[in-house]
Amino acid sequence: MFSAIALLLLSIAILWFSAEAMVSQMKAISVKMKLSSLFVGTVFMSFVTTLPELSSSLYAAFLGDYPLAYANTSSVIVNILLVFGLGVLLGSVRIGTKKTQFESIMLVLLSFVFVGTSFVFTNYQLPLLLMSFVVSWVALYRLAKNGAKKEDKKQFKQVAGDRLSVTKAAMSILGVFASSVILIQSIEQISFLTGIDTSRLGLMILATSTSLPEIVTMIVSSKKGEHKLMIGNIFGSSVYNMFFIPIIVGISSSIILPSIVAAWIIVSTLLLSLVVARFKGRVVPRYVGIIFIACFLVYFLSIM
Repeated sequence: MFSAIALLLLSIAILWFSAEAMVSQMKAISVKMKLSSLFVGTVFMSFVTTLPELSSSLYAAFLGDYPLAYANTSSVIVNILLVFGLGVLLGSVRIGTKKTQFESIMLVLLSFVFVGTSFVFTNYQLPLLLMSFVVSWVALYRLAKNGAKKEDKKQFKQVAGDRLSVTKAAMSILGVFASSVILIQSIEQISFLTGIDTSRLGLMILATSTSLPEIVTMIVSSKKGEHKLMIGNIFGSSVYNMFFIPIIVGISSSIILPSIVAAWIIVSTLLLSLVVARFKGRVVPRYVGIIFIACFLVYFLSIM
């Protein structure tokens, strides 16, 4: 048991520092590509922070443990309720007025598509997920290109604080991937030693542990005043967990989504959308962060 716990702590530590190293590169990418920080956070940074979920899901699927592989879909709830809640409570989160509003509505619609394909349109899961994923990313790109000519034009005149480093990026991604493999191995060991089934353990531990990159980037971005990068990371990570991971893993197995998780995914995205609309163009009050974290605790208890 001690060795399994040690592996778990080691993987979390590597995951933390590897993800933190990636944050410094994102602003430079935004300026160089002349794309909004919101888009970069949604597409690029969120992909990096979702690598733990992707790699651990692929590894679990390789072992034939599909309940654990799909447990990462619950990271959507963790990202919105816990990660966003911590960002609001510990930092300063300012809500955008245009693209952020669009992304929040899109996230709600995508959550309904995800849940719908899991319970209603089960025979068309993969095609519907793939189509929704591609359409949403294309729409966001067009919105970002349009914004680059208007409201985002000023930010591209700024000089990025960090230079792009291929070596640094590659090492960070390798660290995230390696730590995820260690993480899944430690969880398998703990589940075997404690007799707890991996689907429940995955919901309680795996989703929270692999969301550490989102927690790190949320807090760091908030402290640096990178509001768009921060919000984009939440949106993008949620979409990747609902669509990209199930699409990849779902090639060999149908999606396994507990009804309680499905309900909380809908509730979480709706709650985030309400906050985005309510505090449009303003800083989100810290009491909202407390409410989100409280909701996360209720969710956590509901799956025990």
